[in-house]
Amino acid sequence: MKVSVRVPLPAEIAAVVRGVSTDIAGIAHGAVERASQRLTEDLRKGVRAAGLTRKNDRLERAVQVNVYPSRRKSAGATGWVFSKAVRVHEAHSQPRTVTSARGRWLVLPLPGARARGLDVGDRWGGGLARKWSQLTRIIGQPGMVRLPVRGRPDRVVIGLRRKGGGVEPLFLLVKQVRLTSSIDWQGPAQRAIDGLYRDLAQQLGG
Repeated sequence: MKVSVRVPLPAEIAAVVRGVSTDIAGIAHGAVERASQRLTEDLRKGVRAAGLTRKNDRLERAVQVNVYPSRRKSAGATGWVFSKAVRVHEAHSQPRTVTSARGRWLVLPLPGARARGLDVGDRWGGGLARKWSQLTRIIGQPGMVRLPVRGRPDRVVIGLRRKGGGVEPLFLLVKQVRLTSSIDWQGPAQRAIDGLYRDLAQQLGG
């Protein structure tokens, strides 16, 4: 799968305006530019909504746009919206199963960990995902306890012992997880093309 979307001028419209006048070619070219830019912004919002990045982060800005031809107005203009972080964006664009390697665990932060900032920080050094993926290293941390999941030997909950008693769950450790598609490329692409038609109809007085 290639993480890119093309936004071409509709062939039937291009055939009408091609070579008629510079003004009409400029209108068509401008409509493609606007549709391509809207698509770029929609996809960047999708990357952010998937939880992969924060606003204006590098992974979000990896969604780029080019419009061809770039040096002249053309009734045959085409917008190309693509990802420079292909492997990362592709991994979140289709369902797949992720399995832990070499006997380790996949570490999934629970609300308690997110509230404490443990899903993005590194409280004890060494990298949380790397360090805590080895169960034997978790138990030695101050206040950390292991909570087996009844009937699920492939799952373990790691919690923090509260001073007043009880345990606050922080992480769920699993051997395998099924990821759903979190970035939609086709929906925004179709909306961009629909918007292109509406823009052209308005600009050409249709």
